[in-house]
Order: sequence, then C-alpha cells, then structure tokens
Amino acid sequence: GIFDKSYYELLVGMDLTLFPSYYEPWGYTPLESIAFSVPTVTTTLAGFGLWIDRREEHPGVAVLCREDGNDDEVASALADAVLRFSQLDAARVEEMRRAAGVLSKEALWSRLFEAYEEAYALALDNADVRMNHVASNATPLPEQQVKLVHQALRPERPEWNRMMVEKNLPERLRPLEELAHNLWWCWNPGARDLFEEIDPDLWNRSERNPIAFLDLLTINRLKELERDESFLASLDAVYAQFKSYMSEKPDPATPKIAYFSMEYGLHASLKIYSGGLGILAGDYLKEASDKNVPMVAVGLLYRYGYFTQKLSAQGAQQATYEAQNFSKLPIQPVRDAVGNWATVSIPLPGRTLTARIWLCRVGRTDLYLLDADYEANLEEDRRVTHYLYGGDWENRLKQEILLGIGGVRALQSLHIAQDVSHCNEGHAAFLGLERIRNLVLRRRLTFAEALEVDDLPGPEELDDVVDVRIVGEAQDVVVGDTGLLLCGKILGEIRDGIACDLHGGSRPRIAGGELWEHAGSVIHKIGVETGGLDLLLGQVSSQLANQRADHLQMPQFLCTDVGQQALQLRIGHGGALGKV
Repeated sequence: GIFDKSYYELLVGMDLTLFPSYYEPWGYTPLESIAFSVPTVTTTLAGFGLWIDRREEHPGVAVLCREDGNDDEVASALADAVLRFSQLDAARVEEMRRAAGVLSKEALWSRLFEAYEEAYALALDNADVRMNHVASNATPLPEQQVKLVHQALRPERPEWNRMMVEKNLPERLRPLEELAHNLWWCWNPGARDLFEEIDPDLWNRSERNPIAFLDLLTINRLKELERDESFLASLDAVYAQFKSYMSEKPDPATPKIAYFSMEYGLHASLKIYSGGLGILAGDYLKEASDKNVPMVAVGLLYRYGYFTQKLSAQGAQQATYEAQNFSKLPIQPVRDAVGNWATVSIPLPGRTLTARIWLCRVGRTDLYLLDADYEANLEEDRRVTHYLYGGDWENRLKQEILLGIGGVRALQSLHIAQDVSHCNEGHAAFLGLERIRNLVLRRRLTFAEALEVDDLPGPEELDDVVDVRIVGEAQDVVVGDTGLLLCGKILGEIRDGIACDLHGGSRPRIAGGELWEHAGSVIHKIGVETGGLDLLLGQVSSQLANQRADHLQMPQFLCTDVGQQALQLRIGHGGALGKV
C-alpha cells in the first residue's frame, strides 16, 4: 500500500483512531485499537460502543451518538474529539493509553462468555413466551414479533454443500486421468501395465484403483514421469489405442439394448457386486463394448456394497462392510441441460424417493447407477442403496422398484431410447410394469392390450420389448423373489435360463409350463496378467468347443483336464498362477 506496512504495524504507531461506524453488530476495530493501548472514537451504532457507553467511566474511548439523520453532528463531534486530544499534554495522553489497555482486558472472551450464555438463555426464554402467546390465541402480537416466532419454530439446521476435489495432473500426463475414469483399462493389459509401471508398490497399496493411485502420487514422481521418454512413449501408445477403440461407432441398424441388473462385477474397486451374477453382468457390458453393441446398462450405486468376508482369530467367518468413497470411483454425476445433477423420482406411500444418477463408463458401454443416499430422502429411504441385497424384505422391494421403475424413468429423462430391455434375473421385473404404464398413457391402451404389445418400436417409442433373462440355478422356485421371477416371466417376451442342464439335467416348471425357453451364458475373455494363463484359456475354449460329451460330463472335464493343464502351467512358469 501507500505506507508499505501491514495494518497492525500502522495501528501501533497511531496516537488516536476514529471508527465512526454506521452499523456494526460488535465492531472489532476499535477494540483492537485499545488492545494496543491506542485511544479510539466509536459510535452508538456499534455493539462495542454501546457496551462501552454503559460504563460510568471509559477513559481512552469516546462514544459518539449516531443516528440515521445526524451525519453533520457526528462529523462535527469527530473534529472536536481530535482537537481536544491534540491539546492534551504528554502525561494525560499516557494516562489515556494505559486506561485504554486496561479497558481492553474487560472484553476478553474469557470474561464475555458468561454474559453471552446469559444473553442466549434470556433469548430462549423470550422466544418461549412469544410462542406460547401465539399458541394460546391470545391478543395478537405485532407483525414483527410474529415473524420472529415463525423463525424460531423452524428448525435451525446448517446447510452443507458437497465439494468434489480432484487432483490436476500435468498437461503431458493428462491422458492418465481419462484412462483411469473408463474401466476399459481393467481388461486391457497394456493399460494395466502402464499404471503399475509408475510405482508397483503404490499400485498394490491403492488396491489397483487408478483414481486413488493417481491421487497418491507425489509431485516429484509426476515431474519424473514428465521427463521419462520411455514412459511417455508407452502412454501415447496406450492412449492412441484407447482413442481409436472409442471412436468406432456401432451399426445404426443394430437394435438398442437396455440392460438392467442388481449388481455388476466390473473391477474390485467398484464394489457393486457379490458374486457370479454380478460377474456375468460385468462380462456382458465388457463384451458389448468390445463387440460395439449399442447397449446401456442400469444399476444401483451402493454406499457399502456387499460384505467382505474375514476370518477371526478363532477361525469364524465375519462379515464387514466398508463405505465406498465415491470420489475415488470411476463414476461421475450426470448433469441436465442447465448443469444440475440429474435425478429420478418414484412414488412411495406418503412420500417420494429420489435418486441421483451417476455415469460409469465401461469402454463404449455406459452404465447408469442410481443413488438414493443423499439429503433429499428420509433416513429410511437413504438406506435403500446402502447394501447390495441388504435389509429386510421391504427394503429389498424398494431396491427392486427403484431399479425397475426408476431405471426406466432415468433413461427416459436422459432421452436414451432402447428397442429391447434385458433383465438380469427378476430383480428389475418392475420395468415391465413401467413399460405397460407408458403404453397405457401414450397409446391409450388397456392393461391387457399393453401386455400383448410385442412389435419393435419406432424412434418415438421406448421400452416396447422386454427380454427377461432370469439367471439362476435349475431348482424349484419356491422361495425368495418368486413373485418377481413370475412377474418377469409374464411380462417378458423371451425367457432364458443360465446353465440349467448342469444342475441335474432338469429345468424348473411353474404351473405345468417350462420357466426357461432356452439356456445360455457368456464370459468375457479378460486379458489377465500372466500370458501363459491367457494361452491356457484359449486352449480350454477350443477344447470346450470340440467337446462331444453331454453337459453332465463337462464339470468333470473342467475339474480334471483343465486342472492338470493349470498345474503344468504353474510349474512351467515358476508359480505365476499364484497371481490369479
């Protein structure tokens, strides 16, 4: 500034300070002045001035009476105060300085806190009197007091704003961020090796989560990578492969598919799966991406996912849940046209359940995840997306309503059209009911008419064909989600079972009719870290294709021939199979 000094450096050199406040709830500047033993002038429109003015004597502080219309009087009084102070002798000035310093000690928080508590208690007592007065329908209070009562009746809650802070990488390394936020990396060995090459130990400690991994890298390591020509060449090669992969567009004549599943096993860092059903769904998404099938997927984003099994010191199995940090996952909020977080709502008895929509990119396949765990919902409804298959039957039902009905509405709100909707098991069977509701409203059909619609839709119609693939073991359906399974069978055009004949050779029947029309499965050939094992998988696939034995012999083949080949591979590669 002009003096090239800080405020406090200038303050201690002052003889007198003037703070003719027009309005200050307290006014710390005159208090700071006397704390440095500098006499000051304040006004009655400052809380500090009123506090000082109530004292019989206050040497070192002059308090001027200030109102809305007496500016001229205050200006004149200020001039008089300066003139009087300038006429004091040195001894009187020193006396006023000491008095100002002593007075400042009276305003220490340790002394004022008791007065603060007393004032707060008095305010609460007065508020109770006003509220009781209104409740008893006594003589009406002035409008201003009534407003105060309404304010007191409203709960005082802080307003929390969430912020997502992400680490910015140097421009030359920015492709790493794009790769980390698309799960394409997890089934492409070159991309996996690229991350591990940076810091193998840190890669393992971050549980091979590239987003968490990049956040943990030091500035020094990032600078080293910027200068590492070998690493930059590998980065450019992998990134070019990724961009080429993503640039391929699907055949516009291919039917568009919407895939619904309660769980997806895509990578260990995204804990929205429990077992085989999720792995199957994840493989569908990866294979759809590699085959360039125009497919989107819908699921739920769980705060805690499925439990992790651990063994106690006594050998007992224990289940633990760990909350996921969404900022460290390959997901991003979906925004509407004006930049707000896109949401979807479904009615529940006496209330509305709202879910935020997140996007997870799985190569060329988009996975939309619904999240009910935020402030817009009641606490009991926030728990809907806490645990995969968690809670009581009512919570499970709300999960399935959110997945089926909420999932269809989410795609419609994002203007994503589909020709076929695919249910992975009966969990999303409510999508059939939402599809019927849409047909009744749009085409003015009856329920029975809408149930029979099986024609492929035009561009303006959504969700007119439901392909319910009910995945499960071949056993009599008598417990669990029987209702949803039957609902899916009735509403779906195609019913598939997975590996039915491997379980005793029989297919379950419902009311005299077969539940499954045909059986099938899929596996996505993941490029694993051990090249030899990748070769083994190719050999096994070839042998399976050439098998002429019936299904009942396949488990024996898998347990003997494949097991022997895996053992030979492990011996031949120094135990490399232990990585899997």
